[in-house]
Amino acid sequence: MDARYIDIAAETRGRHLVGIKPRDFLDEFLPWNASTEPFYRNWAPKPEQIASLKSVPVGNRTEHDMYPKYIEAFEGWCTSGKFTTAATIATKFASHSENGDPNCRYMAVDIGHYLKADCPPSATAFDRMQSQVELKPSGQYDPFKDIDDGEAAESQDKEEGDADKDEPIPENMFPAENPTDKGTHTRGQICVYAATTMTLMFRSHLFTVVLFGSFARLIRWDRRGSIVTRRFDYTKPDEEGQPLILFEFYKRFAQLTAVQRGLDPTVTPLGEDDPRVATAREKFRLYAPDMLYCDARAELRDPGPASQTLYLMTVEFEEGKKREFIIPAPKFHWGCISPFCRSTRRSLAYDPAADSQSEQDSSEKETDGCDDAFSNENASCAESSASRDSISSKKPFEGIFFMKDYWREPSTRTKPEADIYRLLVQHKVSHVAKMETGGDVVGLVTRTQERQFLKDSQVLPDGRSYHHLSRPLQCHRIFLRTVARDLTVFGNCRTLVMCVADAMKAAQEAFDRARILHRDISVGNIMIAPGNRGVLIDWDLCLVLDSDVTTHRPGRTGTWQFVSVHLLMGRGTGHDDAGKQTVTHSVIDDRESAFWVLLYVALRYLKQNLSKTQLYDLLNSCFDASSLDSHHRDMGASNMTKLSVLNLWANAPRRGVIFEIQELNDLLHELAKSLAFRYVDAEETSPRHQRVYESLLKVFGPDSDEVQTNGYFKYLTAKNNMEHDSSWFHETLRAHATKIPLPTKADTLDEHINAF
Repeated sequence: MDARYIDIAAETRGRHLVGIKPRDFLDEFLPWNASTEPFYRNWAPKPEQIASLKSVPVGNRTEHDMYPKYIEAFEGWCTSGKFTTAATIATKFASHSENGDPNCRYMAVDIGHYLKADCPPSATAFDRMQSQVELKPSGQYDPFKDIDDGEAAESQDKEEGDADKDEPIPENMFPAENPTDKGTHTRGQICVYAATTMTLMFRSHLFTVVLFGSFARLIRWDRRGSIVTRRFDYTKPDEEGQPLILFEFYKRFAQLTAVQRGLDPTVTPLGEDDPRVATAREKFRLYAPDMLYCDARAELRDPGPASQTLYLMTVEFEEGKKREFIIPAPKFHWGCISPFCRSTRRSLAYDPAADSQSEQDSSEKETDGCDDAFSNENASCAESSASRDSISSKKPFEGIFFMKDYWREPSTRTKPEADIYRLLVQHKVSHVAKMETGGDVVGLVTRTQERQFLKDSQVLPDGRSYHHLSRPLQCHRIFLRTVARDLTVFGNCRTLVMCVADAMKAAQEAFDRARILHRDISVGNIMIAPGNRGVLIDWDLCLVLDSDVTTHRPGRTGTWQFVSVHLLMGRGTGHDDAGKQTVTHSVIDDRESAFWVLLYVALRYLKQNLSKTQLYDLLNSCFDASSLDSHHRDMGASNMTKLSVLNLWANAPRRGVIFEIQELNDLLHELAKSLAFRYVDAEETSPRHQRVYESLLKVFGPDSDEVQTNGYFKYLTAKNNMEHDSSWFHETLRAHATKIPLPTKADTLDEHINAF
């Protein structure tokens, strides 16, 4: 766990705006509401409450000793008894540090701040927290530094003492972030805790109080970054002689509306007594075994959303047309614990209104306007004898949709994903999901970017600002009629390859017909739809090409595990002085990403000749190892490792990984030969080699062995396959898929699927 905190601290560097004064923080983010009575605003803490707070850092050698006094100071403060007003909420503090959240790998925040009615009795509950408190015994654990006040910095260094003097301190490009081991660990820890709550709840932002010794900071998190106050002595009045800041913080917090506290007003929990809950649970229960997990390996089967808390999500993407969907609560995922990201959530969704019109809806073809994505053209490869994927029209699946929720970066040079789906339908692109509705969620926009140019947020030397914090993130939601399952739960190798082929046909048609470049071909974006056919989803990073084909889209371009070697080799130095990417993402990069997707899934789930140790090392070095470039972005796996693997498959496939399914080896070899043309040595394509090739062609003819085995001829063939034959890649996948044998018995898994 500690190592993961360090990783997250490194990944989130440059996302914290440090320097706002505590009082300004309160006025801006916890303002007094007009409905809050004057007597409440002026209420002062009792002497015994102040005494409890002042005793938090005194004589406490461990942070656990600090918990009881902190809770004693604030329990019931302005939220119970005669202090409660019509505008305030009743809250409760709880410390379950020894009993972590069982749904989140037993992580536990030091003190959770809950609504009184939601306070868990015995264990941490990240999905219920109103705010969080992290306590540390001394200033050595301060995750940040105040850099623009010499007196404060000197005081902070004195407080930290000499404990960290021998710890290595890396080059500090972000001087407001404490680089010591203790400071880094604390920063990573609070990042993970904030990310967990924001992931498990539908939130726009979250507040955290972090204490270290007798000092504290207030933090406001959103998906763009965090806004952090200057540190202050929480045992004393502030510099203006006002009451203790933390009492003021919680008093203001209690009178905030749910929206001001960061809760999404479009999502509300449903009680079990709601008649729609039982229907939704039954829908989810019936759907999951037949569609989501069907013939998947036992260890990947999941009880699914039928057992989760359900929420009602209300959306209005068209004026006057409100829709209500019932969705399961989000689930914790260890790979998604950064607070600063798109935070993509996917789940089933049930629309009771659509269910009432089930006869009309069920009569529609899934491929309406989408060019036979699941039509009889593909029936020969549907593998009906080896799968239980097809949905019977008699089963009550009507009203079920696939929901995607995430934070996108608006730009005049891009289109929202909902608009992209409409374009795909307009241009009859096959093998894409059919959208029911979608759009931006009004009011759910980040605010961190608003402060980066303010004087109290200048945290970089020479007055520089964080260019990646300059744009807001906007919450975006789409609901798809096509409900599919993850690519990694394929039942046999033919299904796997066919689904990748379908997805790449979709990508090519989108490029040819709609001038849309997907730019994020990954394992998570290729899914298995009814009939064991592939659909390509997640068009939020795509680029709509126009007259300016090199238009730069802000942010990352692809899931880094599957980014092409070409793009990896261009990172770090591929930016001009204006910060624009000079290596252009092309459709060939998407094809190479598909190769890495196929290889990755095959390595993880199909039997081959590697030992477990060898397999782990290959997966780590080729897909999971990463480093930061000069712009502090994740560069992904080593380009040289990937290039070596690609060249091995292209030139000597029997010297590396050998899968039990020979047809898969042949396919990977065929694809790699063409993809590798961009990485051949300049000498192999020199004029001298070209003249040799032309001489052989003239003497022996194009079909001769002398020409067919010539290196320059192979280069030209590969170049043609990638640059001029737009259908070669997906048709090659499809042709090889039909050659892969099916399981020998119906309703069984492929015997070649790896047991571990």
